[in-house]
Amino acid sequence: MNKSSQHVVPSPNGGWAVRSAGALRASRTFVTQSEALRYGRKVAQNSLAVLYVHGRDGTVVERNSYGHDPLPVPNKRD
Repeated sequence: MNKSSQHVVPSPNGGWAVRSAGALRASRTFVTQSEALRYGRKVAQNSLAVLYVHGRDGTVVERNSYGHDPLPVPNKRD
């Protein structure tokens, strides 16, 4: 996990939180996941980081890279 990555995760107190990788506390919490996504996306874009979106069960359901991606998507040719 990249130190500069951001994670949108379910908050233990209900709602959703945005947390930096390795951080013990969330940078901000929100009532809805869409609010947390909006904030997390801005933070990831500003720091050229990766944004991981977690589901209620904690699994990663989406990943977006806003900087140098060490694992680029290969070109698909039919």
